[in-house]
Amino acid sequence: MLARFRDCCLPAYREWTPGDFIARLDTLAHTTLIAARYREFAAARAFPDWRGVYAELGIRLDGDSVRFDTQARDTTLRDAIMTAWRAR
Repeated sequence: MLARFRDCCLPAYREWTPGDFIARLDTLAHTTLIAARYREFAAARAFPDWRGVYAELGIRLDGDSVRFDTQARDTTLRDAIMTAWRAR
């Protein structure tokens, strides 16, 4: 996802506010999940439980391996994040 942002929007000759940056990521991912998660985390007063986030993204730790659950709630977001990594 960040590679897509780099390709479309950098170098930036403007200042990106957090809201504008998040909105652009959503546009690039064809989703509204990133903004929804951003608002959730921005409103939080404690560090989020990463285990819950991993579960929602469908990321499971299995010993020394990582497994992806295709039925998880936020698989679209996870796949958008992982696309650039898989392309390497």
